[in-house]
Amino acid sequence: MLRSCPGQDGYMNVGVLLYHHVGEFEVAAPTAVLGSARRFQGDDATIEPFTVARSRFSVQTVSGLTLTPKWAFASVPRTDVLIVPGGLGVERAAKDLATIRFLATTSSRATVVAAIGSGAVLLGVAGVLRDQNICGPPELLERLEEFEVGEHRQEAFVRNPTGVWCAGTPDAGVDLALALVREHAGPDLARKVAIALGR
Repeated sequence: MLRSCPGQDGYMNVGVLLYHHVGEFEVAAPTAVLGSARRFQGDDATIEPFTVARSRFSVQTVSGLTLTPKWAFASVPRTDVLIVPGGLGVERAAKDLATIRFLATTSSRATVVAAIGSGAVLLGVAGVLRDQNICGPPELLERLEEFEVGEHRQEAFVRNPTGVWCAGTPDAGVDLALALVREHAGPDLARKVAIALGR
């Protein structure tokens, strides 16, 4: 189970990081699951997904899709779960001090911090991956070893007891988000969302 229910008020605020040249699949996978869960909850919704970036200025995804963050780092509400998607812009984002500072600070307060694909690089630069088990494509392994990670697992989705989660692919990002829904709101809601998304 999550380390207590995220937020003392029973709500789970889930921030999904945006940056220039983020992978749209890595963003869409968890937000589709969490948004569907919120819709199923209706007026009593306790799951609040949102996007967050350095500023409210729009960013372009890998394929040129334009996304506008809901929140900027400076004004983002309490973030119980932080999801860090991968994308071609990872290395550039890793050099942005404001982004790395945000990741480090938010990770120290969040219940769950989750990387999807190459988003693990950003968590590594922020100092979050030390001694944590990871997963993902083999070509990422050498880069991630710089961060003194634990084991590189073959599973598509890895959960460390510390609350650091890792999904190796966007598809595994769906499973990661379903696990969040299951632990926060129960298996029935997770099952409804999975069926609605054709899982």
